[in-house]
Amino acid sequence: MTTADLSVLGIPLRVEAPDAGFLAGLGACYRTASSRFAGELPSSRTIEFTVKDSIATVTMDSLDGRIDLRSGHINTPPNLFFADLMVRAAVMWRLLDSDAILIHAAGVRRGGAAVVLFGSSGAGKTTSAAALGDVLSDELVLLRRTAAGWEARGTPWWHGSGDRAPLARLVWL
Repeated sequence: MTTADLSVLGIPLRVEAPDAGFLAGLGACYRTASSRFAGELPSSRTIEFTVKDSIATVTMDSLDGRIDLRSGHINTPPNLFFADLMVRAAVMWRLLDSDAILIHAAGVRRGGAAVVLFGSSGAGKTTSAAALGDVLSDELVLLRRTAAGWEARGTPWWHGSGDRAPLARLVWL
């Protein structure tokens, strides 16, 4: 097994997989503004997620992985879709203690402040964000409480910039 340290949205994670080349590719996915994992979508999307003594076990089809929810240590097979699922779960769990949450939304910067568009799939979040301009993210947006108020931050998933801006408005589409 080979390990690599990742930082996703400032959350330190250690990922373990049997292939160093796979880990290098996974790390590159989180350093770019347009990560795409759809190339490895499984035929079945039934995912079993169990937690016991702060160890999460994730199973999908013939793939199995573990996340130590306290340390952020991830053990994953070399499958980008599954590894990304594990990274997302670890990041979301670790955000619980930091006055922050990831939401399925699109975020744009307008006049130096963030407008976050949320709603069900197909509501037009991505289309609206593209029309409004300076896109922070069109898949997942991090909302974090700071000393100055709430901020929105793009994420490395799909078309995220990683940029941040003070939150001005939440819009439900």
